[in-house]
Amino acid sequence: MIKIKNIRKKYDSTEILKGIDLNVEDGKVVAIIGPSGSGKTTFLRCINHLESPDEGVISIGGSRIIAGTSQKKDILDLQRKTAFVFQNYNLFRNKTAIENVMLALTVVKKYSKKKAREIAEEMLDKVSLPRERFEYYPSSLSGGQQQRIAIARALALNPELMLLDEPTSALDPELVDGVLDVIRAVAKEGITLIVVTHELSFAAEVADEVVFMDQGEIVEKGKALEVLRRPRELRTKAFLRSIQREYSKIS
Repeated sequence: MIKIKNIRKKYDSTEILKGIDLNVEDGKVVAIIGPSGSGKTTFLRCINHLESPDEGVISIGGSRIIAGTSQKKDILDLQRKTAFVFQNYNLFRNKTAIENVMLALTVVKKYSKKKAREIAEEMLDKVSLPRERFEYYPSSLSGGQQQRIAIARALALNPELMLLDEPTSALDPELVDGVLDVIRAVAKEGITLIVVTHELSFAAEVADEVVFMDQGEIVEKGKALEVLRRPRELRTKAFLRSIQREYSKIS
């Protein structure tokens, strides 16, 4: 189980995260929803120390980090157990699709180029990137194809936990379903996922649990359909009403 306790984060005098607790069972999918500015992305980035939390404890697969006291090697050990998929892809523009996936394997895993290429090809096939696109640079690919590469790069690391930060938010509407299909397939493989998303119908279908965040706090969490169809908290109800168009798809 992934255990996250009392995560706090400030920027100057502004408190972004106000003591977040979250446990995630291995192989489960957790969707985090909430309004803009609620701290969702900051929380995700704190889990694998892309941002350093001010307080809190994070335990993933035998690695335990206590904010402010853990050594760099302990943080690196935790980061090796995770993979992050960014909303804006975060690909190296001067490297081809397959080179972007290989780089993570040669640098992080210290694999040979031959082995890295074999794994990269397998992962790109898994996310359904056409083979004729493997040698294309990101600038020559659609947003949907770039996000597939980013997901393949994450999968190649064989992480214990994948963190996905609004993976469809930068995509044109016609490309969203294809990327969501890839994430659905990943979820079926039993990889533990925490996904920040505004796609409520996707969360209802794929997530085991939904977490609603607002103003740096977890306001409500529970089984996906219970939270999305029968929320208990007034703030959750107000948020879901505010995006009625998406909510109506699962009501």
